Amino acid sequence: LIKRLEATDQHPSKALIRFIMPAELMGTTLISHQNPGKSDSQWLYLAGSGKLKRIAGSSSQKSFMGTEFSFEDLLPFDAQKYSLNLLKDDLPGFHSINAIPLQNSPYAKLKILIDKETYQTKKILFYNKKETLLKTATFKDHQKVKGLYFRAQEIVMENHQNKRKTKLILQSIKVDTGLKDYEFDPHRLK
Repeated sequence: LIKRLEATDQHPSKALIRFIMPAELMGTTLISHQNPGKSDSQWLYLAGSGKLKRIAGSSSQKSFMGTEFSFEDLLPFDAQKYSLNLLKDDLPGFHSINAIPLQNSPYAKLKILIDKETYQTKKILFYNKKETLLKTATFKDHQKVKGLYFRAQEIVMENHQNKRKTKLILQSIKVDTGLKDYEFDPHRLK
Protein backbone atom coordinates (compact mmCIF):
# COMPACT_ATOMS: atom_id res chain seq x y z
CA LEU A 1 0.00 0.00 0.00
CA ILE A 2 1.47 3.35 -1.00
CA LYS A 3 -0.10 6.71 -0.18
CA ARG A 4 1.27 10.05 -1.28
CA LEU A 5 0.19 13.56 -0.37
CA GLU A 6 1.46 15.92 -3.06
CA ALA A 7 3.05 19.22 -2.06
CA THR A 8 0.84 22.31 -1.87
CA ASP A 9 1.21 25.79 -0.44
CA GLN A 10 -0.05 24.41 2.90
CA HIS A 11 2.26 21.40 3.23
CA PRO A 12 5.27 19.66 1.66
CA SER A 13 5.00 16.28 -0.06
CA LYS A 14 4.54 13.23 2.17
CA ALA A 15 4.52 9.51 1.45
CA LEU A 16 3.52 6.33 3.26
CA ILE A 17 4.50 2.79 2.26
CA ARG A 18 2.84 -0.05 4.20
CA PHE A 19 3.37 -3.79 3.77
CA ILE A 20 0.12 -5.71 3.41
CA MET A 21 1.94 -8.99 2.74
CA PRO A 22 3.78 -11.22 3.50
CA ALA A 23 2.09 -11.88 6.84
CA GLU A 24 5.31 -11.46 8.88
CA LEU A 25 5.73 -7.90 7.56
CA MET A 26 2.06 -6.86 7.53
CA GLY A 27 1.66 -3.38 8.99
CA THR A 28 5.35 -2.44 8.71
CA THR A 29 5.25 1.16 7.48
CA LEU A 30 7.66 3.79 6.14
CA ILE A 31 6.60 7.44 6.34
CA SER A 32 8.57 10.13 4.48
CA HIS A 33 8.21 13.92 4.76
CA GLN A 34 9.84 16.44 2.46
CA ASN A 35 11.38 19.35 4.33
CA PRO A 36 12.04 22.21 1.90
CA GLY A 37 15.46 23.74 2.40
CA LYS A 38 16.69 21.03 4.78
CA SER A 39 17.04 17.26 5.09
CA ASP A 40 13.92 15.17 4.61
CA SER A 41 12.51 13.06 7.46
CA GLN A 42 11.68 9.36 7.49
CA TRP A 43 10.31 6.95 10.11
CA LEU A 44 10.01 3.18 10.00
CA TYR A 45 7.32 1.47 12.06
CA LEU A 46 8.09 -2.20 12.73
CA ALA A 47 4.68 -3.75 13.30
CA GLY A 48 6.08 -7.00 14.73
CA SER A 49 7.78 -5.21 17.64
CA GLY A 50 5.56 -2.12 17.77
CA LYS A 51 8.65 0.12 17.53
CA LEU A 52 8.88 3.42 15.67
CA LYS A 53 12.39 4.25 14.45
CA ARG A 54 13.52 7.53 12.93
CA ILE A 55 15.79 7.01 9.91
CA ALA A 56 18.86 9.20 10.46
CA GLY A 57 20.66 10.84 7.54
CA SER A 58 23.42 8.24 7.28
CA SER A 59 20.90 5.38 7.46
CA SER A 60 18.99 6.74 4.46
CA GLN A 61 21.48 5.05 2.14
CA LYS A 62 20.88 1.61 3.66
CA SER A 63 18.70 -1.04 2.04
CA PHE A 64 14.96 -0.73 2.69
CA MET A 65 13.73 -4.06 4.12
CA GLY A 66 16.34 -6.10 2.22
CA THR A 67 15.43 -4.68 -1.20
CA GLU A 68 17.67 -2.89 -3.70
CA PHE A 69 15.84 0.36 -2.88
CA SER A 70 17.49 2.51 -0.23
CA PHE A 71 15.46 4.62 2.15
CA GLU A 72 16.61 7.69 0.17
CA ASP A 73 15.34 6.14 -3.08
CA LEU A 74 11.84 6.07 -1.59
CA LEU A 75 11.72 9.79 -0.78
CA PRO A 76 9.48 11.91 -3.02
CA PHE A 77 11.70 13.58 -5.65
CA ASP A 78 12.21 17.29 -4.89
CA ALA A 79 13.73 19.13 -7.87
CA GLN A 80 14.70 22.05 -5.59
CA LYS A 81 17.25 19.82 -3.86
CA TYR A 82 19.18 19.25 -7.10
CA SER A 83 21.11 21.24 -9.66
CA LEU A 84 19.43 20.15 -12.91
CA ASN A 85 21.08 20.31 -16.33
CA LEU A 86 19.59 19.21 -19.65
CA LEU A 87 22.25 17.20 -21.48
CA LYS A 88 22.83 16.95 -25.19
CA ASP A 89 20.74 14.11 -26.53
CA ASP A 90 23.06 11.18 -26.02
CA LEU A 91 20.29 8.58 -26.25
CA PRO A 92 17.86 8.71 -29.18
CA GLY A 93 14.27 9.24 -28.07
CA PHE A 94 15.14 10.55 -24.62
CA HIS A 95 15.76 13.84 -22.87
CA SER A 96 18.69 13.30 -20.49
CA ILE A 97 18.88 15.36 -17.31
CA ASN A 98 21.80 15.40 -14.88
CA ALA A 99 20.63 15.92 -11.32
CA ILE A 100 23.42 16.82 -8.88
CA PRO A 101 22.32 16.71 -5.20
CA LEU A 102 22.72 20.04 -3.39
CA GLN A 103 22.65 18.29 0.00
CA ASN A 104 24.47 15.31 1.45
CA SER A 105 23.59 12.17 -0.52
CA PRO A 106 25.13 8.76 -1.20
CA TYR A 107 24.80 9.65 -4.88
CA ALA A 108 27.02 12.17 -6.64
CA LYS A 109 24.72 12.34 -9.64
CA LEU A 110 21.45 11.03 -11.02
CA LYS A 111 20.90 10.78 -14.75
CA ILE A 112 17.18 10.94 -15.52
CA LEU A 113 15.93 9.68 -18.89
CA ILE A 114 12.60 11.10 -20.02
CA ASP A 115 10.76 9.86 -23.10
CA LYS A 116 10.66 12.68 -25.68
CA GLU A 117 7.14 11.81 -26.88
CA THR A 118 5.33 11.08 -23.62
CA TYR A 119 7.52 13.04 -21.14
CA GLN A 120 7.41 10.05 -18.80
CA THR A 121 10.43 9.16 -16.69
CA LYS A 122 11.74 5.86 -18.04
CA LYS A 123 15.01 5.43 -16.13
CA ILE A 124 17.06 6.96 -13.36
CA LEU A 125 20.75 6.04 -13.20
CA PHE A 126 22.47 6.51 -9.84
CA TYR A 127 26.22 7.31 -9.76
CA ASN A 128 28.73 7.60 -6.92
CA LYS A 129 31.46 10.23 -6.57
CA LYS A 130 33.83 8.15 -8.73
CA GLU A 131 31.28 8.28 -11.58
CA THR A 132 30.60 4.55 -11.16
CA LEU A 133 27.07 3.46 -12.03
CA LEU A 134 25.63 2.02 -8.81
CA LYS A 135 21.98 1.38 -9.62
CA THR A 136 19.36 1.84 -12.31
CA ALA A 137 15.64 2.35 -11.68
CA THR A 138 13.51 1.43 -14.70
CA PHE A 139 9.90 2.64 -14.86
CA LYS A 140 7.58 0.46 -16.94
CA ASP A 141 3.98 0.13 -18.07
CA HIS A 142 2.85 3.72 -17.59
CA GLN A 143 -0.94 3.94 -17.30
CA LYS A 144 -3.17 6.99 -17.33
CA VAL A 145 -4.90 7.42 -13.99
CA LYS A 146 -8.06 9.51 -13.66
CA GLY A 147 -7.50 10.89 -17.17
CA LEU A 148 -4.70 13.21 -16.01
CA TYR A 149 -1.77 11.42 -14.48
CA PHE A 150 0.56 8.83 -15.96
CA ARG A 151 2.01 6.50 -13.36
CA ALA A 152 4.43 3.59 -13.81
CA GLN A 153 2.83 0.30 -12.81
CA GLU A 154 6.24 -1.35 -12.36
CA ILE A 155 9.58 -0.08 -11.06
CA VAL A 156 12.67 -2.28 -11.25
CA MET A 157 15.71 -1.28 -9.20
CA GLU A 158 18.87 -2.98 -10.43
CA ASN A 159 21.97 -2.88 -8.25
CA HIS A 160 25.05 -3.05 -10.52
CA GLN A 161 27.37 -3.78 -7.59
CA ASN A 162 25.75 -7.00 -6.36
CA LYS A 163 23.81 -7.85 -9.57
CA ARG A 164 20.47 -8.12 -7.74
CA LYS A 165 17.12 -6.61 -8.71
CA THR A 166 13.97 -5.64 -6.85
CA LYS A 167 10.67 -5.30 -8.70
CA LEU A 168 7.93 -3.07 -7.27
CA ILE A 169 4.54 -3.72 -8.89
CA LEU A 170 1.68 -1.30 -8.30
CA GLN A 171 -1.63 -3.07 -8.80
CA SER A 172 -4.06 -0.25 -8.17
CA ILE A 173 -3.35 3.47 -8.34
CA LYS A 174 -5.91 6.03 -7.22
CA VAL A 175 -5.45 9.81 -7.20
CA ASP A 176 -7.31 12.68 -5.56
CA THR A 177 -8.78 10.44 -2.85
CA GLY A 178 -8.95 13.12 -0.16
CA LEU A 179 -5.91 12.12 1.89
CA LYS A 180 -5.40 14.23 5.01
CA ASP A 181 -2.14 15.49 6.51
CA TYR A 182 -2.71 13.62 9.80
CA GLU A 183 -2.61 10.26 7.94
CA PHE A 184 1.15 10.83 7.54
CA ASP A 185 1.87 11.43 11.23
CA PRO A 186 4.38 8.73 12.27
CA HIS A 187 3.25 8.86 15.90
CA ARG A 188 -0.23 7.65 14.91
CA LEU A 189 1.33 4.28 13.98
CA LYS A 190 2.06 3.21 17.55
